[in-house]
Amino acid sequence: MKLTDREWREATDLRPSTLGLVLVLLAAALLRFWALGQGIPFAIGVDEPEIMDRAVVMMKSGDYNPRFFDYPSFYIYLQMGVAVVRYVIGAMSAQWTSLAQVRTADFYLWGRALTAIFGVATVWLIFQAGLRWGARHALLAAALLAVMPMHVRESHYVLTDVPLTFFVTAAFLLSLRANEHGTAGAFAWAGAAAGLAAATKYNGVFSLIFPLLACWMTAPVRPSRAIAAAAAVGTFVVTYLIGAP
Repeated sequence: MKLTDREWREATDLRPSTLGLVLVLLAAALLRFWALGQGIPFAIGVDEPEIMDRAVVMMKSGDYNPRFFDYPSFYIYLQMGVAVVRYVIGAMSAQWTSLAQVRTADFYLWGRALTAIFGVATVWLIFQAGLRWGARHALLAAALLAVMPMHVRESHYVLTDVPLTFFVTAAFLLSLRANEHGTAGAFAWAGAAAGLAAATKYNGVFSLIFPLLACWMTAPVRPSRAIAAAAAVGTFVVTYLIGAP
């Protein structure tokens, strides 16, 4: 989909929608961070321990093999990173003096906050993608996701669904940009986002369709369509293996 300079100016004129976008993002954040600590520590989500327990165990043991492959390991590693930050801050405030003193329950709030951040960021990505059809349409799409009940609910838990949605949306947006720029590098970025989607949850592999379809629909592609498609597949494989080794 190629847009003329005039169409781009009209589609990306954010003056009437900047305030609306800020309000939508604030609403999205409020809905996702409200009652984020509900159920901690005695009534957490059924599947949350599958990720959080392993993230904390890896932090405490230094063994980075989660030994759990129902999900790919990328989000477990991200949660381990958050747990490390939480532990350091807790240690600096004398909340504990060694890893032996920490409980997994101490990390759920921060872990859920990461999921909520992914949820709000996805609303912003939807807006950016929607600009191809005009600022008003972009704002409407972002607003619909901001208040979508299932997305709001899942943003409250240490689960893979919301991060998966973020990376799939990122792959879609980057595929749109690749279609507009027509370079192999642009398709490589889209493939990388798809790889992170698959490294978050296995069904994210289908997001590779976005850059490949965009490559097929783009003319001309520099230096060639075959090289662009290979770049997308190559970065997909690399980022998947890095995220879920």
